[in-house]
Amino acid sequence: MRARLSRRTPNPCGPTTHKGCLFEAVAAGRRLPGYPAAIHGRFWSPSYFAKSCGGPPPNLVKDHITNHKHPEQARFPARPQGQGFHPRSPMTKADVSSKHLNLVPMSLALMQALQRGDLRCAQPMVGYRIPPHWPRGMESVLRFRIAIAQARPETLPLLLNVMVLRADPEVVVGRIGFHGPADENGMLEIGYEVFAPYRRRGYAREAVIAMFDWAQRDPAVRRFRATVSPKNLASRCLIAGLGFVPIGTQWDEHDGEATIFERAAGQRWRELLVAHDGGPHEKLRTGSPQ
Repeated sequence: MRARLSRRTPNPCGPTTHKGCLFEAVAAGRRLPGYPAAIHGRFWSPSYFAKSCGGPPPNLVKDHITNHKHPEQARFPARPQGQGFHPRSPMTKADVSSKHLNLVPMSLALMQALQRGDLRCAQPMVGYRIPPHWPRGMESVLRFRIAIAQARPETLPLLLNVMVLRADPEVVVGRIGFHGPADENGMLEIGYEVFAPYRRRGYAREAVIAMFDWAQRDPAVRRFRATVSPKNLASRCLIAGLGFVPIGTQWDEHDGEATIFERAAGQRWRELLVAHDGGPHEKLRTGSPQ
């Protein structure tokens, strides 16, 4: 039998502070007494198992086992067009940046900690300083994004990203993300916010263009959308400057009537930065959920 014992650091979010471990074992040709031959019908072999010993919660152990399914096709089933990123797509490993920003995706655990208002638990999960006012002003965003992430974990990189300064990686200047995976028409809708002290520096435009440029690498993504309040002149200027055109209106519970703007994917977005770097484009209040 081959066995591996993986030590874990204390869990700051759990009720206990002792160290736990994840125990894995593979017994050649047989299973160990007391363990089922399979969980949900799949294992490396009938004798493979993973067990939490006081540390990782059962859902992490389940995910650990699930990710060892073979063959590869079983791990990454085909996805119909317009249903979000395929798990093998490059978009599942986000590395999105612009001239001044790194766009760092939030994990599900981080979003859940922020939703609870537990900044003490959330801070060790990241390298940047979490804004002290979070989650104020993003409660509905977190609620909807968490629900999507739980149902579709592979969409996490596109849901909610933190704008972190490349020159000072501890500083957060805002947030950005899509409302969810692409719909049946290949549509992605963007939403973002730049914090007041960092506005009028071109960060919003940089982040939006970087997200569009990254997302359209998935061939299922065919159009982008933004809904903007008529009162939000800065965001309307940003969207118009990117070539978006109004196609209608919708009612937003926060801002009332909002204009719907769309543009086809496949553009050379980064070329648009040259003419508008540093413009006053700082906050996009979109329809709920953001």
